[in-house]
Amino acid sequence: MGPDTDAELISAHNLRRTYGSSKTGRVTAVDGVDLSIGRPGLYAIVGKSGSGKSTLLQLLAGLDRPTFGSVTYRGSNLAKLSEQQRTQLRRSDFGFVFQRFNLIPTLCGRDNVTLPTTLAGGKLDHSKVDELFGWL
Repeated sequence: MGPDTDAELISAHNLRRTYGSSKTGRVTAVDGVDLSIGRPGLYAIVGKSGSGKSTLLQLLAGLDRPTFGSVTYRGSNLAKLSEQQRTQLRRSDFGFVFQRFNLIPTLCGRDNVTLPTTLAGGKLDHSKVDELFGWL
């Protein structure tokens, strides 16, 4: 699953995520979203509380599966990847800062940020880590 240089970085087509059932009541958190991001960068998704921002990000990162529609990352449809493939992709290509943080309280901020790379057996670029923490 290598990078496809001709493909968009990430795109969503008619993305929808509904929770619940006809018995319990349905809530549509994301409804018909289309988006396209062509290259890496810093992007923001803004909106009112409860408008589906976190759900959209979870769908774009493969943490959740859409009820309808598709998410494509570097030419691969995330819904067609196995859980293991999506986990590997998140480990290697995505970074998260959750609303409720999900940090390990016994680690400092730097160690929390670098832990996924360490667990994956990757090599840390300490100058980039220093740059990141200098920017914050």
